[in-house]
Amino acid sequence: MNSTAPVTLLQAAGEALPFEPSSFDCVVSTWTLCSVLDPDLVLREIGRVLKPGGRFLYVEHGRSPDENVSRWQDRLNPAWRRFAGGCNINRPFSKILAESDLRALSQNAAYGPGPRLFAFFYQGTAVRGCD
Repeated sequence: MNSTAPVTLLQAAGEALPFEPSSFDCVVSTWTLCSVLDPDLVLREIGRVLKPGGRFLYVEHGRSPDENVSRWQDRLNPAWRRFAGGCNINRPFSKILAESDLRALSQNAAYGPGPRLFAFFYQGTAVRGCD
């Protein structure tokens, strides 16, 4: 059985999502939180628009747990950010998520293919708690 649903695309800043509170069952973010100005505010907005119990699915890249790699990420980040449209290679995504109102249900963090400076990935699911 084929079913279709209307789709509307719009451009908006993650720091100010133009949706009513508790509007969505699920929010998906892929390689986004590295480049927003305020990832804490974006996660608050995601929590705001999720229904209680709503899921946040993500794949992000960021700070390596390997001290040698993370030192190089810190050194290179200012130039990388200018080169790569605001992308930050040294954001500690799991810490940012842990300090948000979202509760991680699962998270995998590992190196993907490519240079270790740019290839530490976080993939998982978080949930908005019940109010």
